[in-house]
Amino acid sequence: MQSDTLDIAIAALEQKIRDVEADIGKAQFEVERAQAEGIDEDVRFWRAEKLQLRTKKKQLMDEVARKEVLQQVTALQAYSRLVVADQAALPDQNFYVDAVNMQDIGKQLLGKRTLMFLGVRQSGKSTDAMALGRKLGMFGYEVAYVCIGPKAANKGFNTEMVWAEVLQRLGIERQQGLASLSILCSLPESKKKGIVLIFDEVTALTGHAGALDIFVQEIRSLQYSTRVQGIALIGGALP
Repeated sequence: MQSDTLDIAIAALEQKIRDVEADIGKAQFEVERAQAEGIDEDVRFWRAEKLQLRTKKKQLMDEVARKEVLQQVTALQAYSRLVVADQAALPDQNFYVDAVNMQDIGKQLLGKRTLMFLGVRQSGKSTDAMALGRKLGMFGYEVAYVCIGPKAANKGFNTEMVWAEVLQRLGIERQQGLASLSILCSLPESKKKGIVLIFDEVTALTGHAGALDIFVQEIRSLQYSTRVQGIALIGGALP
């Protein structure tokens, strides 16, 4: 039921985005009309209106991104206690994934999805996600595991630190003047199998204003990458 509610909410937001885009087009028309007629006051008014509409569009897109991540969380909750560490001594007290569900989750992850491993500390989330990464590595996928927690402890933290380590883990050279995420997004097609990214302690980003929202948006941009096939996020409950 919650998944259906999220579908409806996302569809409504996407319609609002389309409406705002139409309003931006109208505002641009008015700017051009005022310029042609030499009415400077109207030019300033419609430019300001267009800027406000663009800001509104970005806010709506950010909200869609957050709800899409929540949608993935909701979908994964269907597995409930089915997964985290093979041979967990107390499966009822661990978020553990058995072998059958490990295979199923792997297939979902490779469908260009972002999967969430959520739970209390020491419940086996990282163990499970890393086991999944090792299994995918055995099948020829390039897997990069990055723990965000230690980086987020730095007062000067920014998400570039995370993406720079991703490149390092994948053995990809950084280029001066280019953001690491841009390099990752623009990787050319390869005969190799795709890339899987695993980010641990993601909820540590909540300690930096806006960092989680930025990271979610950056992850969303990777859906256009020809190489990145799936992303796993590990952490506690999201705010």
